[in-house]
Amino acid sequence: MIIGGLLTLGGPVFGMLATVMGMTRSFEVLGSSGVGDPEQLSAGIGQSLVSTAVGMVLAFVGVVLFFSGLIGCLVERKRLKSQPAGEVPAS
Repeated sequence: MIIGGLLTLGGPVFGMLATVMGMTRSFEVLGSSGVGDPEQLSAGIGQSLVSTAVGMVLAFVGVVLFFSGLIGCLVERKRLKSQPAGEVPAS
């Protein structure tokens, strides 16, 4: 569950950071050469889009890991509560 939580928190932060870096690169190109070089401008925008997608995928994987761990803990707790007192649970 810890890895899921870290991915859920870290994925979007990574995506936002890289998006800001890509957009900064795009604005630097606009400031230095105007719209005259669309390849450099689109490279910065492309970097922003890819990093945003990677952040979203990491967050999604983290949410899935987190909830699968949570469901596993709840199932285990329910299984242990359903056993009679004094019995050793089978592993």
